[in-house]
Amino acid sequence: MSFHTPVKALNPVDTKLPDHVVKGAVIVDDRIHQWNPSVVLEANGPMSAFIVIDKKSGDVDEVVKRVVVDLKLPSGEDYGLIFEEPKCFLTPSNLSRVTHGFMLTVTAAPDRCFVSCFYKLSNIGLLYDLLADDRIESSQSCLSLCLSSLRSILQLEVDGIGWSSASPVLVSKLATLVTGRAKREDSNVVLIALDMIEQLLNSDSEIIRELVLAEVPAQSLIRHLEKSDERVALAALSLMNALHEKSDAPSREQIVKHFASVPFHTAIRGSVLREGRSRDAALLNQLAPLQRLLIEERTKSLGEPVIESDVEALLSRDAIRSSAKDDAQLGEWSDQLLTTPLGKLAIDTFTKYADQHSEDLRIVSDSYLFFFYYLHCSISCKRHMSDCAD
Repeated sequence: MSFHTPVKALNPVDTKLPDHVVKGAVIVDDRIHQWNPSVVLEANGPMSAFIVIDKKSGDVDEVVKRVVVDLKLPSGEDYGLIFEEPKCFLTPSNLSRVTHGFMLTVTAAPDRCFVSCFYKLSNIGLLYDLLADDRIESSQSCLSLCLSSLRSILQLEVDGIGWSSASPVLVSKLATLVTGRAKREDSNVVLIALDMIEQLLNSDSEIIRELVLAEVPAQSLIRHLEKSDERVALAALSLMNALHEKSDAPSREQIVKHFASVPFHTAIRGSVLREGRSRDAALLNQLAPLQRLLIEERTKSLGEPVIESDVEALLSRDAIRSSAKDDAQLGEWSDQLLTTPLGKLAIDTFTKYADQHSEDLRIVSDSYLFFFYYLHCSISCKRHMSDCAD
């Protein structure tokens, strides 16, 4: 008599982490003792550790507690986590910025008592007054220090004063710095300004969001994509995505049109993706949503029924009639346009091609069936690329 265990098929297990869970590293600030003399590092203690962060929870304090345990830091002290670029403390409001492969630095926490006293003395108003004075632009280092101070204070959200309660003066000044209206431009200042604008845009205040959307047009940020400092280009792309996300439907359509413009494509090909930077994960994370938007925009008429009057209007244009060999060929084109599975997209593509390349239209017309085949294949490839980006 033999005994056999029945064979059971195993279900495949997906080991991929959810989108809201990211994995990265934390290192210890080697100057932490200078900021807080009470923190004395163990001689043989670890100086770095790998951690996993659940962005959906929004619990930064719990993340800090786990880091303190993993790195064997003295308990009973206050710690904070700092981003690499741009330098700022990790808070619940900017937790969404953490991506796979992040690198954070654990250091002494900012002194909340100082910030609270600073508010009580109304000295935050002094910073706003300083920003409103045009003379501060003569010293980019002072301007950078002023913005960095404001950013740190607003991130702490002490006594209910944070991004949602920021002054309109701050929004206007930041908009001036990133939209080309400033007298001088410094990469570090622009980098801080771009980050602060995105924080304001993601705040809970509808008034602040509307003010940002009115003051900072998405097309004004294209110029930053051509900067040699890739940190600025990355911050500009991130803000462009945020502006599209927070805008209403009509404004989104306008923003996508700017993404489809020649200046934007030139900046992406010539600057953002130059010298092998197309493999930069951070850049690809920002470019993928833009690519999906463009694909959706360019293929939204795919499969829409073709109206005969649209075909007649297209084929009656002088540039197209002069490119046809005879009326018989015009009739063939009409049949192809009315029956193609591409629908109205074929009309839109043919119209745009005739507008931009009328001199080449006769060459294309000689192999029009191939043209339709090529267009169909292009749409299929773009859809596949969009699926891969997801």
